[in-house]
Amino acid sequence: MLASETLVLFGPDHVAALVATALVTAGLCLWLRRVPAAAAARSRLIACAGLAIVLLTAAVTGHVYQVLHGSWTIAKSLPLHLCNLATLVAAAALLLVAAAPRQALRSFDDDRASARRPSITQVMYELTYYWGIGGTTQAMLTPEIDEPFPTTPYLVFFVTHGGIIAAAFMMTVGLRMRPRPDSAPRVWMITVVVAFLVLCFNTVTGTNYMYLAGPPERASLYDYLGPWPLSLLSLAVVATTVFALCYLPFWLKDRARRDVGDPRVENAG
Repeated sequence: MLASETLVLFGPDHVAALVATALVTAGLCLWLRRVPAAAAARSRLIACAGLAIVLLTAAVTGHVYQVLHGSWTIAKSLPLHLCNLATLVAAAALLLVAAAPRQALRSFDDDRASARRPSITQVMYELTYYWGIGGTTQAMLTPEIDEPFPTTPYLVFFVTHGGIIAAAFMMTVGLRMRPRPDSAPRVWMITVVVAFLVLCFNTVTGTNYMYLAGPPERASLYDYLGPWPLSLLSLAVVATTVFALCYLPFWLKDRARRDVGDPRVENAG
């Protein structure tokens, strides 16, 4: 492949994808925030179901493309990277949110919600939020692909990754959902369990899904985590820090509410 035919980090094709993702995400959030109350449910259904269909279509397209070009392999093509899993989780979250009663999406504002188990809709949303903001964003900034626009791998990569981020912001900003006070530890534990299972698969098959056996081929933040297996401990520390930062805005908001005596957060974590 010629150098001119390779995706350049922060080159025109890369920057265009980042800008397009930001614009689409902002547009979806503004639409859902400003839609009249009478049309809110229908708009939520259209936005969430539409984005879910886009994510799933792009994911399937990627597999079909690899099969047709003879590049699909067990070593690299199974949906076992975190962003592949996040694509499926985000699509599921969007479909659940699209079908959920409006009041169910705001149960976090109820003190009693902290004493109840989170719904599957809430858990899927939280996974999308933490994995999307904390993980997929980094993948968007350091994409693990070589193909430039308008190739199929380029479109599949940025549509799926950008779609995860759009889903996380759309549900959080556009629909005013938010992670519960106990969400960061819960998502952290789920992530550890998933990583352990993937690590076992990697060990048996000699693969490197979730990059648990070493860094990706292209430059990324992983390069600064140290040699394997020390890098696994570094990954856990980074995940803990990133998840805490993801929840920080909501912690600050809750603290501000407490300071003014808002009863909705009197008993929140």
